[in-house]
Amino acid sequence: MENKVVDFCAIVVVLGIISAASGFAAEFTRVKADDVSIDDDSCVYPSSPALALGIISAVFAIITQVYISITFGACRCCGNDPHST
Repeated sequence: MENKVVDFCAIVVVLGIISAASGFAAEFTRVKADDVSIDDDSCVYPSSPALALGIISAVFAIITQVYISITFGACRCCGNDPHST
């Protein structure tokens, strides 16, 4: 039982670290106002990996939430409910 708890915590921590690290990386690589140039009444934005990193961060956060929900949801539905008829 303790081994399952350690495994669960390790998986959640690793997924959370990946999500946080990619989120911080997205923030650091975003396009700043100084990087945008204006040519003939149009703004030119340089390419940046910020969008992809932000999406990766969101996906890992969702995966973490789903993993936690499935793990605890499975424990809840298998237990005996004292209020069931």
